[in-house]
Amino acid sequence: MKVESIKCPNCGSSINQPCDREFTICEYCGCQVKVDIAKDNRMLENKQFEDEAEEKTFSDKYLQIEELKLKEDADCKEKHRLIVDIFEYAIIAIILIVLIGMFVRLFELYLIIY
Repeated sequence: MKVESIKCPNCGSSINQPCDREFTICEYCGCQVKVDIAKDNRMLENKQFEDEAEEKTFSDKYLQIEELKLKEDADCKEKHRLIVDIFEYAIIAIILIVLIGMFVRLFELYLIIY
């Protein structure tokens, strides 16, 4: 199976993945990357066009790709924000559990002393 290397549009890390897959997931940031977008970006970087019509078609496709990238970036950022929110709530819950435990223990000591 042939493997190719593409760059994640979100974090810029290198992703090695099989050529026959349409989507892959970045191991570093978890962003879902469409493989065709990465291939089209490489073609644009090479700028190998045979005629103006092909260049215009490719430019239109490039604009569509950029729109998809923006949407993917927004989706990835939303997922990251959700993960951060969950983590923050988990920390708050742990702190509350510890505080409640401390108050219960203090109350038990109070009852023992008095």
